[in-house]
Amino acid sequence: MHAPAVLSMRRLLVVATALALALVATPALAGPPDVQVFEEEFTEVDPNFCGSGIAVQIDGELRSRQAFTYTGRDGVPSFQENFRASETFTNLDTGASVTRDQHVLLHDLDVVVDDDGLATITSLGTGGERWTGPDGKLVYNDPGQVRFQFVVDTNGTLDFPFDDIFVADLGVVFGSTGRNDLQGIDFCDAMLDVIG
Repeated sequence: MHAPAVLSMRRLLVVATALALALVATPALAGPPDVQVFEEEFTEVDPNFCGSGIAVQIDGELRSRQAFTYTGRDGVPSFQENFRASETFTNLDTGASVTRDQHVLLHDLDVVVDDDGLATITSLGTGGERWTGPDGKLVYNDPGQVRFQFVVDTNGTLDFPFDDIFVADLGVVFGSTGRNDLQGIDFCDAMLDVIG
């Protein structure tokens, strides 16, 4: 599992959730969690997949359960997410397909807030992804865990994370464990190697 992908996924999902919750969420001190569930199914055709000239149909479904819990005297929010996605990429000329299944658990381990309202967050991502080819056999497996840090500006509202502004990605603080079949491999190259 690789931190940049996990962090990018987290940023996108937190922003989407923030837009949805900003209308209904209220600040909380050591109260119940703010929970948001997101589900989507989709089918699309990319007529020029990865610039290859190959038409590929992508069928997918994803589910994310996100929660901010509030703990301690100051009600510092801690983010948790359970994310699952399954996507099947099918070459429309040959019928060859590959399915990519992802399952990622994210959890904030530590939140340190300085006097200027900047929060340095250490987060743990566990899980990974598995790719199965046209014959149903495993092609790539990338399980494990990483710890990474980033900084957000709390906007003066520590107990209301939905208006936080991303400031900096501090990178990996504990590298990927487990098998890393996809490390250093370009997504397009890997995909086209199976279905191209």
